[in-house]
Amino acid sequence: MLIPRTALPPLPVCAAICAPAFAILLCTALASILGEIQPAFFCRDAMATLEAHPLTGVQSNIGVLIWCATAAVCIFSHGILRYECGVGDGESSFFLCSGLFTALLALDDLFLVHDDLLHRYLGSWAYGKALYVAYGLFMVWYVVRFQNLLLRSEYVLLLVALLFFGTALVIDFFDDLWISPWRIFWEDGFKLTGIITWCGYLTRACFQAIRSRLKAEGGVGGF
Repeated sequence: MLIPRTALPPLPVCAAICAPAFAILLCTALASILGEIQPAFFCRDAMATLEAHPLTGVQSNIGVLIWCATAAVCIFSHGILRYECGVGDGESSFFLCSGLFTALLALDDLFLVHDDLLHRYLGSWAYGKALYVAYGLFMVWYVVRFQNLLLRSEYVLLLVALLFFGTALVIDFFDDLWISPWRIFWEDGFKLTGIITWCGYLTRACFQAIRSRLKAEGGVGGF
């Protein structure tokens, strides 16, 4: 039996699982009280609050879902490799860093951090540009730190993903020169394709890493 017959997990585990939900509820309550804002503003779906069509921004929402799925796969794979397969810092850290960075990009995309929030609350578009620079510096560190792992992976997929992201950034940079309703289609289209390719690269890397470790231990057969 692969799954143990345990109806109730230990109390600390239950507390750790429920703690994030309680923390979010506490933050919502405090923001509502201190900001004198109706709780529904934070709790309801944005489309319901704005009385907009449910498919408004559907492509962007799909992108966020793919970001989240990728982050979950990477962080879960880190746990499997680190604590079940006993893999050292290199490979497991690669997936942890990939997962956390992807989760950060998901939050940025979901809450328009660099597009709106930083300017709205800090008063300058420079902070959004600085965040772009920070992402770029992280990618440089990421490539240097994990270059050996990257070269052993299907890194062409990663290069294709970065090419799509770069194309989207170029279109965004020259938005004043391309006055057309189709500009956003191409910009966000390249971005979505980059997200999907990024997801495919990391998901395949996770699968291949876990499969090779399990095969080395002789426990997977034809997995």
